[in-house]
Amino acid sequence: KQGKHSTKVANLLGAYHQTYVGSLGKKDKGSKIIIKSESIKESNQAIVMSVSCEGLKSKKKNFGLSSTNHPYLLIKRCQGYETSDDDFETALTVYSSHTLHDTLSPAWNIGEFPVQYLCNSDLDIPLIFEVWSFQESKDDRIYGRVRGTARHFIETEGEAHSIIKKQGNPYGTMTFDKFQLIQRPTMVDYLRSGWIISLSVAIDFTASNGELSEPTSLHYIDPYNPTKMSAYESAIYQIGSILEGYDSDRQFPVFGFGAKPRFCGIDEVSHCFHLNGSENPQVEGVQGILEAYRYALANGLGLYGPTNFEPCLSTMMEFISGRKHLAEYNIMLYITDGAITDLEETISAIVEASHLPMSIIIVGVGNADFGKMDFLDNDGSLLKDKLGKVAQRDIVQFVEYKNYATDISLLSEDVLREVPKQFVS
Repeated sequence: KQGKHSTKVANLLGAYHQTYVGSLGKKDKGSKIIIKSESIKESNQAIVMSVSCEGLKSKKKNFGLSSTNHPYLLIKRCQGYETSDDDFETALTVYSSHTLHDTLSPAWNIGEFPVQYLCNSDLDIPLIFEVWSFQESKDDRIYGRVRGTARHFIETEGEAHSIIKKQGNPYGTMTFDKFQLIQRPTMVDYLRSGWIISLSVAIDFTASNGELSEPTSLHYIDPYNPTKMSAYESAIYQIGSILEGYDSDRQFPVFGFGAKPRFCGIDEVSHCFHLNGSENPQVEGVQGILEAYRYALANGLGLYGPTNFEPCLSTMMEFISGRKHLAEYNIMLYITDGAITDLEETISAIVEASHLPMSIIIVGVGNADFGKMDFLDNDGSLLKDKLGKVAQRDIVQFVEYKNYATDISLLSEDVLREVPKQFVS
C-alpha cells in the first residue's frame, strides 16, 4: 500500500487545468496522486479504427548485435485545443493496445471506439498516437508519435503520417487504414425496430433477513396493519413499477431463493423456486409479484440459507439461451439483504451471462454491508472469473434502496442508469 488521499470534488474541478496533485502520505515520502477531471459529453457515435506502421527503426541491444522490437500503441487525448511538447506528459491515455513481437511493421485492428472515450465527443480535440517498444529489463522505448484530431484522421483515412520523435526526426510512418465515424444505435432505436424488454425477479428469503414474526425482519408483515408493506414489498413496488412499463406483456417470472418453500411441497432448502407455487413462475404485473410474495409468506415459507445467487441466474440464463432468436432483452431484478455466499459461482455465471441479451439489477434492502454487491457492479472494469475468463461487457447495476428514502424520484434514474448502455453494448 503506497498511501491514501481524500479531497472534495470542488478541489478537483478548481485545480489548475483540472489537474489535481495530492500527497499519498507523509510529505517526506514524496508519493503523489495526480487526478485529471473533465466534464463528460455523451455521444452515440464511435470511430471504427485500424492502424498500421511501416519503417519503424529497430531498437538495438547487446552492442547492436541483435534487436528487440515489441511494439505497442498508446492513444492519448490532450486537455485543450492548443498543443505543445508538454502535452506528451500531461495528455490522458485513453487506449493501450496489446504488444506485438519481433516486428517493425505492426498493425492493430482496434474496432469500434466510442468517441466519448476517444475525444470526449469533440472531433477537434488533439490526439496523440504513440508507438512504443516493450523492453523486458529496462524502460520501454518510444519509436515516435503522430499528432492530429479525429476530424483530421477521418479526412485523411488511408494516408501515411510520419512518426516523429521529440527531436523532429521521422521514425517510420503510421497509416489509419480505417478511421470512420459511425452512429451507434440507441436503446430507443432498438425498441422502435421491434425489440421488447422482459423482466424477471428473484427475491432473497434467507434467515439473515430476520425471523418473519419479528418486527425487525425485512419480511415482517404487521398483523394489526396488514396493508403496511414490508421492506421487501416497498422495494418490489417502487422498482417494479419503474421497470413494469418496459415489459410489453407484463408477464414476470418470479423466483425465491434461500428458503424452504413448503407451499410447493418442498421441505428442504431451495435456491431457486417459483414464488407463486405453480409450474409456471410467471405472474402478471407488479401486483402479481406482491400477491405471490404474500402467498409464500402465508403458506409455510421457512427462511433459511445460504444466500446463493447463481441458481436463479443460471435458470434464467437457460431460459434466455433458448430464446436468443427473438428480439428480446431481459432484465433480471435481484432484491436481497446483501449477505451473498456464492460469490465466485455468481461471478462465473455473470461472465457467461454477459454473452446473452440481459442485464442484472441488484437492489440492496436493509442495513447490511453491501461491499460484495459493489464488487459485482464493477464499474470501470469487466468482471473476471477464477479461471481468468473476462466478461464480454458490464451487465450489473447495484443500488442500495435505503439511500432513496428521502427522495424516491432519484431511484428511477439510478436503477435505469446503466441499462441503455448495457442494452446496446
